[in-house]
Amino acid sequence: MDSLGLATPPVRMQVKADARCAVVAAASVLAKVERDALMTELDDPGYGW
Repeated sequence: MDSLGLATPPVRMQVKADARCAVVAAASVLAKVERDALMTELDDPGYGW
C-alpha cells in the first residue's frame, strides 16, 4: 500500500548480494561503520550493551 501515491521502483532481491556486488558490499560496510559510531555515541552503562 502506498499512501502517498508514489510509484514504487522495481526491486530485485538477492541472497548474499554483498558477495556478488561491490556497491552492495560497500553500502553494507558504510552502514556498519555508521551504526558502530552511533552506538559509541549513545554508549551509557545503563543500557547494558
